[in-house]
Amino acid sequence: MSSSQVDDVEIKHTDHLVADFKRQIQRTEFSDLTLVVDGTKIPVHRVILASRSDYFRALLFNGMRETNAEEITLHDTDLQSFKVLLEYIYTGSMNLTRLKVEILAGVLGLANKYGFNQLEADMIFHMKNVLNEKNVCSLYQVAFGFSMNDLTSTCMKFVDRYAKSVLESPDIVNLNALALKQLLLRNSLCAREIDIFNVVKGWAAQNDDPEGIKILLEAIRWELLTDVELVNNVRQSNLLQSDRILDVLASKQLQNTNSSLHCNHRGFLDAGVNVASSAFGASVVRGDMGSTLLDCDATNYDPERGYTRHSIETQDKSVATFIQVKLGMPCIINHIRMLLWDKDQRSYSYYVELSYDGVHWTKIVDYSHFLCRSWQELYFPACTVQHIKVVGTHNTANKMFHLVKLEAMWTENAPEVKNGIIVPKENVVSLAKNAAVIEGVSRTRNALINGSLVYDWDNGYCCHQINSGSIVVQLNQPYYLSSLRLLLWDVDDRFYTYVIQTSQTQREWSLVVDTRDSQRRSWQSHSFAQRVVSFIKLQGITNTANEVFHAVHLEAPDQRTGAETSASQPQDHVDNDAESDGNDMEMSVDERPMALAHHPARLNTHQVRKRWSG
Repeated sequence: MSSSQVDDVEIKHTDHLVADFKRQIQRTEFSDLTLVVDGTKIPVHRVILASRSDYFRALLFNGMRETNAEEITLHDTDLQSFKVLLEYIYTGSMNLTRLKVEILAGVLGLANKYGFNQLEADMIFHMKNVLNEKNVCSLYQVAFGFSMNDLTSTCMKFVDRYAKSVLESPDIVNLNALALKQLLLRNSLCAREIDIFNVVKGWAAQNDDPEGIKILLEAIRWELLTDVELVNNVRQSNLLQSDRILDVLASKQLQNTNSSLHCNHRGFLDAGVNVASSAFGASVVRGDMGSTLLDCDATNYDPERGYTRHSIETQDKSVATFIQVKLGMPCIINHIRMLLWDKDQRSYSYYVELSYDGVHWTKIVDYSHFLCRSWQELYFPACTVQHIKVVGTHNTANKMFHLVKLEAMWTENAPEVKNGIIVPKENVVSLAKNAAVIEGVSRTRNALINGSLVYDWDNGYCCHQINSGSIVVQLNQPYYLSSLRLLLWDVDDRFYTYVIQTSQTQREWSLVVDTRDSQRRSWQSHSFAQRVVSFIKLQGITNTANEVFHAVHLEAPDQRTGAETSASQPQDHVDNDAESDGNDMEMSVDERPMALAHHPARLNTHQVRKRWSG
């Protein structure tokens, strides 16, 4: 057999190599350097240390004072932790599960100090998965001290979630003052202020450090302590001067800060987590049939069940006139999602109030003058609350307000909001955003806003008879809009003229686009003065082929880039002050003529696919 036919043969004795290197740990034979750690002399080998660590390479071979030294003292280095690290240096392995938490924390600090980056990263990954009330303080101290931001953040979030047990841990007073202060300063540390004061009090008793005590006193929000706590607990501790206590009491009386949503309250915060659920102790305290509001799947509901309700405009005091949810703890939120009952075309009006104490309320969203449907996405400045109140003010079908689902959370991805109303960047005239075509004719319901750009002579468009009716789209909630984009049916070479109006209530309409002196075809982009919009009405004026207006796709705001949007188009002539109640133009969906009457033409059919770029 020729040599070319022999497979590669590899001999691997790496396990023997590791064993041989391990036997050299702390042996004087072949050693050329002694490290002194906590007074203990440890024989080592320069070449091994330098080959494994940039820190030791610079220390031992870059001409520094230690280069020719036979003995080097390592300061601020724990002996037991260094022995564990030394074994890793010689063998490349470390069993983390066998190490006590204080050794684990010590080794992590040494890995950072001596530049073992991969070891540090792997240890942090492990520690983030084994955090508990017993080890979080030790690990947090190391992470904070060595600016390990990822692990520091993880430890802080753990303390936020388990604040009560961590604050009662005896290990918390072992943190240095700066590390503890950063922990106690956080808005998201969901704990009573008296518990935080007791931590500082315990730290002061454990540490003879007047400067550290002064630092920690800055972390206490004195105005959140009750008058009794200030007089009894704080005054007797002698940590705060009597004059300062009197100032706090006077300020509390003057401002009544404990009742305000804008007071610097602490609360639970976990980004993207719905805190309005039974898993977090939330409950429905007002509203009829409230058992499903917080924990339902938001799909299984009908006219008889699956919602929470309250009566609108009732004088009966025994009947609920709002829906109120109490969270299981004070929570920091900036986003509420609500599902209004939407099995028909009804619309609702409402407003939402929040409260920290259930007594003093702040209105954060007021849609009582708008018509809303289906899912509601509400955003507002972050605040600490424990009570959410939803008050329905109108239902186009009857005198009851129906709420299927309510969620509350804090999110990092809040959109721009103006006067409580979203200024969207994404298309809100879509089924994904729960918009609906409430007037107009099409073979497929909501064809205008389903996102499909596949259309032909028979399908894929919405239409209305010119001089009779219009196409009307209802958004799920009001938005600030200043642009839109429209695709006119363009399988042949016909042209259209049309006007576009917007409304907040479907009663008064404002003209935003007028093309009556400029024939249009295919894709059209329009910009107008920013306004609040709940309804969009398309009304065809002329069609060079027949008496029907056909639209394939509508989006708002215009989803093209600024450069694309600025491409030249005929100028729109618009009187932005013009308004119309639109009643003589509206056509009920139930009264619309057969789709055949609105057919673009009875010619041979073929399918056309239009790209989004137009």
